[in-house]
Amino acid sequence: MTGSHELAEDLLQDVFVHVWEKSGSYAQHNGSVYAWLTGVCRAKAMDKVRSANQRRKGSEGEGGSSRGSSESSQSTAAVETIVTLKGITEEVRNSLKSLSKLELRLLELSYYEGQSQSDLARMLRIPLGTIKAKMRRGIQKLRQVVAPEAR
Repeated sequence: MTGSHELAEDLLQDVFVHVWEKSGSYAQHNGSVYAWLTGVCRAKAMDKVRSANQRRKGSEGEGGSSRGSSESSQSTAAVETIVTLKGITEEVRNSLKSLSKLELRLLELSYYEGQSQSDLARMLRIPLGTIKAKMRRGIQKLRQVVAPEAR
């Protein structure tokens, strides 16, 4: 998103500091911790890109350069990528609403906590076949939103 390794390192540091200092701003009812962290990263990345662009514009003066044009194109591409990712994020959030509570819980435990299907069956005292079927159905629902042509 930043187009620069150095900016990405600065961004990561800023995100860590923000999360450390503002952990109280996380509101569970607004989504998962992962979603909150992603939002913080996205906002900080956009700030970094804008700030870097402002500095470049200021240092170029009135003369401009083909290099500035190239950097502007990269910046525009980064913003387009961000907008595209935001749209996909919204689609995924909406598709998660179509999952049953059990499907969502199983996918969360599997994806975020690394639980195997066998572990989930033992932990939740649900037959392994039911776990497999629910997870497959949930993944199929998510796929239909992300790749509708695969229906």
